[in-house]
Amino acid sequence: MLAAGGLLDGCKATTYWSQIPNLKLLGAKRKIEVPDGYPRSVIDSAKKRFSGGGISSSIDLALELVATLNGKEAAQMAQLSAQYAPHPPISAGDPCQAPAVLTENLRQGQKKDFIDPIEQAVDRILAAG
Repeated sequence: MLAAGGLLDGCKATTYWSQIPNLKLLGAKRKIEVPDGYPRSVIDSAKKRFSGGGISSSIDLALELVATLNGKEAAQMAQLSAQYAPHPPISAGDPCQAPAVLTENLRQGQKKDFIDPIEQAVDRILAAG
């Protein structure tokens, strides 16, 4: 939505992994720089913009922002107060870690209710010029 509204024009940004292709499509029109791979968070200090992907990556981004604004100790206090100590028993939380078949199965499962509507919106935005 930020990209479609022009709020990321000329910025570095990321989003949820399955929507990276759509952000890149919009980014070509809006001059958004999308780093390679599946970045969990991006802070564009020069443009005063930040973006994150999914749930845990947004927590990571929030801690980065707290550290930037208030220092490392404040970020550590926030992390401790939330008891956020990610050490998942399984390493498949990113398409770079998950088996390719699992990533594709999840993408297909999200297609109708999540991916297709956003792709259609991107197409409409691009067609509108």
